[in-house]
Amino acid sequence: MILYKIFYIILFLIFISCENQRHKNEGSCVSCVDFLKKVSKENIGLFFNTYIVPRGTNSDGSPTISIIQITTPSDTTFTFPIGEQLIITDDLSEEHRTDILKYANSKGINDWQSAHNYVLKFTTELQRLYYKLNLLEVHSFPHLGEFVEFKISKEDLIIFCPDTSKVFSKKWKSFFKYAEKYGSDFYYKKVSKN
Repeated sequence: MILYKIFYIILFLIFISCENQRHKNEGSCVSCVDFLKKVSKENIGLFFNTYIVPRGTNSDGSPTISIIQITTPSDTTFTFPIGEQLIITDDLSEEHRTDILKYANSKGINDWQSAHNYVLKFTTELQRLYYKLNLLEVHSFPHLGEFVEFKISKEDLIIFCPDTSKVFSKKWKSFFKYAEKYGSDFYYKKVSKN
């Protein structure tokens, strides 16, 4: 009789554990579905090779981003201020001016005004998409492969990877092989707690 009670208690605990896990997964799916409803592939391609991490919050509680970094496949990193810091050219540091010119040169733009306008338009669009998608962070490093990590909550990442054959990191190749997939190009990852 005691054996049966122990058996039913264990069975009950397993059932509760499975139900809790199912609800956790459903919650994650809700975040993912909300994100995927807002995103369009044409726009998120702009995030390839970008790194955006907020520094503080705005008065409305949204994250404050003050710089955007772009890393080229040849491992050159360019840092751009955003917003008013980029609009008012007199306030730009020499380092930012140099990055703007070098980045624009890599796109075939050689004069300062055109370079400035190009980077301003590009960073403004990245910033607009960042806030539209309610992102917390964006990571995309060309040395790891052609994919973008979008941190959509403290616990959830959505990774955009249209072609897993363009992933170079063994760790990430393994991840994409077994990861939970949404649609054809998106993957879900739970953020590990350190």
